[in-house]
Amino acid sequence: MMEFHSENREVDSYLSRSESSDSTDGLDKNLNNKIQNTKDQSYEKYEKLKPQKSILNFSDNRYIVFFSIIAAILSFIETFLPKPLLFVKVGFAYVPILLILGKAQLKGIISIILLKSILGSIFAGTLFSFTFLLSLSGNIGVIIGILILSIIPIGFSRIAISIFLSSLSNIAQLFFYSFFIIRDMSLLNISPLIICFSVISGFFTGLIAVNIEKYYLDIRFDLV
Repeated sequence: MMEFHSENREVDSYLSRSESSDSTDGLDKNLNNKIQNTKDQSYEKYEKLKPQKSILNFSDNRYIVFFSIIAAILSFIETFLPKPLLFVKVGFAYVPILLILGKAQLKGIISIILLKSILGSIFAGTLFSFTFLLSLSGNIGVIIGILILSIIPIGFSRIAISIFLSSLSNIAQLFFYSFFIIRDMSLLNISPLIICFSVISGFFTGLIAVNIEKYYLDIRFDLV
């Protein structure tokens, strides 16, 4: 009889451990399900709070007028911002250009850059003044940079492109100002300073373009 009771105790103990294990597994599964549900709910809330990207789809050349006006307005606003030198700007007016690089046609981008210079000068009342010519020289530098990038079979980031174009624009304006305005080439000695400023301003301009493209705006072209 003692042996029989002993065996029963062992069986009861085993069954108790099994039930405890099953209960623990059940609790773990319930806990995991609750955690997963919480994650799913948090993700849904995040998706709702996340800014929804607007889509701009262009099927004809009207995008040239649209981006030219936007760039010209930004260029006009920049005239009110403090500048370390007469011809050095932050470069916010090039954000629209950065947004469509690699998407729009090359001739369309060049047209936008030239129209930006003309419209911006009209807004500021400086058309055909030396300020307009100074701005135009910077835009020509940007056009040269874009043409160079178009023949290089290497992909660059938006920020790297922005820094490159910013440097070319400011150096072109520095050269024009030194050679045609004051006729003193010694001013070119400040080129390293201009390039340093161009790197900083180009970085932030490129960063703005990257974030606009990533979170707020999806620009598409369906040109024939």
